[in-house]
Amino acid sequence: MTRRIATALALVGFAAGIVGAGRVAGLLSDTIAVWTIEPIAFAALAVVAVRTQSVGFVWICIGAVWSFVILGAWSIGTFFFYEALALLAAGIAHAATIERRLTLALIPLWLVVAASLPALAFLIRDWMQTSSTSFTTYGPNYFDSYSSSRVVTHAPAVVFLASCGVVALAILAVIRIVRRRQA
Repeated sequence: MTRRIATALALVGFAAGIVGAGRVAGLLSDTIAVWTIEPIAFAALAVVAVRTQSVGFVWICIGAVWSFVILGAWSIGTFFFYEALALLAAGIAHAATIERRLTLALIPLWLVVAASLPALAFLIRDWMQTSSTSFTTYGPNYFDSYSSSRVVTHAPAVVFLASCGVVALAILAVIRIVRRRQA
């Protein structure tokens, strides 16, 4: 019964995401509407996730949508607040179906991993934009040297959040390895 409630709440979240995307597309330019794919995709994955016993899968989806809502709070994030709220309720209902209580204690770690996903994406984008080029040309009567570089600085909050996500993922990996060895 609880699993059906979790599925129904995840479907409500998915529907709220579709409505939010429609509002964004109606109010803003079409290029911003492309950004609405992320919360809709994670809501669709959440519908599938609540049907499984995987706590990580469910809370990664929920955390990614909440991260989108919070990071986009001054633009399009607020359009997906009701989706995030419904998915949070679905995650709580899903947690009631989990028999292993130690697994429930890992939910905050999964949320940290999910919340750090956008920060990791920002860091990767920044690293790709950072470039350095230099070359030297020698000719019979000349010597020419050229050097160019572009350095992109990272926001301290992005670096901190990405670091927290990596640490949380490492802790989850260690827990998984220990559990497998005990079994």
